[in-house]
Amino acid sequence: MFVLLACATTVPVVDASPPSPAAAPLPARDFLASLPDAAEQAVASVVSLQIDKTLARSDMDELDAFLLRPYRDGPTPKIKGAGSGVIIDRNGTIVTNHHVIDGATAIRVVLDENRIVLAHVVGSDEATDLAVLRIENPPDDLAPLPFGNSDTLRLGEPVLAVGNPFGIGETVTLGIVSAKGRADLDIVSYEDFIQTDAAINPGNSGGALVNVRGELVGVNTAIFSRSGGSMGVGFAIPANMVRSIVDELIEDGAVSRGWLGVGIQNLDPGLQKAFDLGETRGVILNDVQEDSPAARAGVRRGDIATRFNDTALNDANHLRNLVAAADPGESFTLAVLRGGKETVLKGKLEARDAPVAAASDRVPAEAPEAGGKIGVHLGRLTSDVRARIGVDDGIEGVAILGVSPGGPAERAGLRAGDIVLEVQRTSVPDPEAFLAALKGTREDVILLLVWRGGGTSYLAVDRGK
Repeated sequence: MFVLLACATTVPVVDASPPSPAAAPLPARDFLASLPDAAEQAVASVVSLQIDKTLARSDMDELDAFLLRPYRDGPTPKIKGAGSGVIIDRNGTIVTNHHVIDGATAIRVVLDENRIVLAHVVGSDEATDLAVLRIENPPDDLAPLPFGNSDTLRLGEPVLAVGNPFGIGETVTLGIVSAKGRADLDIVSYEDFIQTDAAINPGNSGGALVNVRGELVGVNTAIFSRSGGSMGVGFAIPANMVRSIVDELIEDGAVSRGWLGVGIQNLDPGLQKAFDLGETRGVILNDVQEDSPAARAGVRRGDIATRFNDTALNDANHLRNLVAAADPGESFTLAVLRGGKETVLKGKLEARDAPVAAASDRVPAEAPEAGGKIGVHLGRLTSDVRARIGVDDGIEGVAILGVSPGGPAERAGLRAGDIVLEVQRTSVPDPEAFLAALKGTREDVILLLVWRGGGTSYLAVDRGK
């Protein structure tokens, strides 16, 4: 499981110069000698945070409610949290995680020699789990940590994790960069994590990931753990993303992101075969919102996006981050494959107003009406079924009332409560059309367009296995 490790007039936060270029690798003999200097520099810049919060009754789970039953009819209980932060300028600006300070009623910063000062929130961004604080009446001897260039990190490069694990005090652990560009972890909306085996534990949230030169290359955020403690798989937000988000939070108090208005999903081998793409890399555009920048640019559902603003696309997360990093109103070009031919579309991005709706797991309680050779039980979209699943009248398709255990549909990820809109790129408004479309093709891999929880995606069902 993933564990998040928590527990007005603006001033500049960092200089506006671009990230420093890649430095020459240190010789092995200098690497060991540089560790103490890097650690001392980081420890002077990383602070402990003491957080007061009020626990909302709506946030209590069953265990909370049991443990806090004396408060059930009395005042709302107050809780304390702990985390870490990194000083990034002499004005007292600190970067930490959003989840560390979310809901805080008071924030105390513990400096060296156990000096405690108050801080307030300048801005926070839940989508990347970053927040900016500012110390009130900052002392003159603050030691900001310089930013490094996280893009130049290499696999196997040594890094130090600095923070306040378990609230015991500033601690330094050593590891390497285990992976870069980790995404699809469902930790936050926009993911591009550095993975490290440097020991990271609860309380390290918001602390620094530092290279051997003592530069900030990441902000520690989460661990993968079955025990709640370090198991050698930790994740940090790369410094170049931190720098961009922090600058915007300082400037505006919030982050404004570009919005294209498409549903996206990764290509897997089954979908590559179903779309007849060979080894092509790209992103499936499985939905296009009405009156969106994508719709006005001419994007169609089923297009395969291969480049965004001349950057070749690796996967769906890559496209999501590129669009989000662009400013609303910025022009874009999008290269798509359509019918085996490349088309270049142009438009202007808009601002994202709201997060994408979460998927729904509600299942219609209705007897199956028809079955198919891919192992599904089909139903009509009656008013009762629509109400149970949460489908409005503008959606036309076939309800999946059940899937056969171990069958092709289940292996492809289809589940009860899904709505199939298309079979082999053909609309299927009712079960009869669904079955006719299946019978009308000899292909082993069947391409379905599926509506689930407010969004659409393609599934490739291999009935030949």
